[in-house]
Amino acid sequence: MKVSLISLGCPKNQIDSEWMLGRLKEQGHRFVKPYNANILIINTCAFIKPAVDESFELIEEALVSKDKNGPKIIIAGCLVERYGSELLRKFDGLNGIIGVNRIMDIGDVVDKVCRGENADFSARPDRLSFPEVERSLLSPRHYAYLKIADGCSNRCSYCKIPSLRGEYRSREFSSIIKETSHLVLQGVKEIVLVAQDTTLYGIDLYSKTRLPELLKELSKIKGIRWLRLLYAHPAHFTPELIELISENEKVCKYVDLPIQHISNRILSNMNRKISEKQIRNLIEKLKNTIPDLALRTELMVGFPKEREEDFEKLVEFIEEVKFDWIGIFKYYSEDGTKSSLLSDQIPEEMKEERYNILFESQRETSFEKNNSFIGRNLTCIVDKKVKGKFECRGERDAPEIDGLIYTSGDAKVGEFINVKIEKADDYDLYGSQT
Repeated sequence: MKVSLISLGCPKNQIDSEWMLGRLKEQGHRFVKPYNANILIINTCAFIKPAVDESFELIEEALVSKDKNGPKIIIAGCLVERYGSELLRKFDGLNGIIGVNRIMDIGDVVDKVCRGENADFSARPDRLSFPEVERSLLSPRHYAYLKIADGCSNRCSYCKIPSLRGEYRSREFSSIIKETSHLVLQGVKEIVLVAQDTTLYGIDLYSKTRLPELLKELSKIKGIRWLRLLYAHPAHFTPELIELISENEKVCKYVDLPIQHISNRILSNMNRKISEKQIRNLIEKLKNTIPDLALRTELMVGFPKEREEDFEKLVEFIEEVKFDWIGIFKYYSEDGTKSSLLSDQIPEEMKEERYNILFESQRETSFEKNNSFIGRNLTCIVDKKVKGKFECRGERDAPEIDGLIYTSGDAKVGEFINVKIEKADDYDLYGSQT
């Protein structure tokens, strides 16, 4: 069949999409643009309300197209885990659904839909495992996301991930090494490690965390230039990991450290299992140990019971630490989470106001940080060429979420080049090749 896939949500979801495409490719299906497809798969996100709304909107648009002789529609991913068979009743004309823990059954779903039957693959299997199939990458060929674990057992009070993806489970060490070696043979030069909690890797399989050991082994694979770490929960960061990042030249001096807040009272209500003092000590240790560290974090505003003094403390904290990058999210009350039962829910207009204050504060810091790079030579990887200009990233820039470095001249996509920075704005840098 002629199949098209739209992937929503985070890099972890994108990997699921790539696994599904890999399985369908094994079975002889062809991949085309949505308007040429017999089958359209929408891999959805359902982490928070805006993600659910986006998924619903896209499904409705696809079903309208289907009424005009469009493709058969299959819904995959977290939305299926959240609503199950109810989706088939909610959306008239939907042909199939498949949950995140059954993605390797996607071929069976396609076969059933092609026979004119509705396919309901929403039931979670008794045993959750990682696919062993060659992925069809949706990212450019020079970088790829690598899932080292799935699910989560941290039980943050605002989060639905455990109910959507199950308990935390690490992927076998040998499986990760094998897939990485294969990705490098395809031309991948930058590996971005992801999980719900990368710093906890190995605890369930080996009774200890093995992320430092994993990074060390991955760095031995010939052809890898950069190893980048995302979603590093601060409560599980170890001295061994800090030392490894500092000393291993292939591991990017970049840490994505989602702290969510700095007020002890809010951290406790969030069930983050870490305190302000511990966060401060960790950040100090990271900055003192890792040269030229780029530090990213994620923050939440408007959590229930967040007082003005809690928010002011958060603003003061980010102005003190001066993170390189921050992802800011407004709290959404999600059914089934403990935080949805808390009193003193924050009004939407106050969430928006606090979001804007935090955003503006970080914008000023980002502008200051970027200007400090003027005159410096940075090693960059070329992501794409647009209208004669090259979009590149430095070691401090993760794909899709951080800033870009723009330059011109002669280069190839996927190539590493040196750029002398000549200009900066709030989020991006501009320079010439050297």
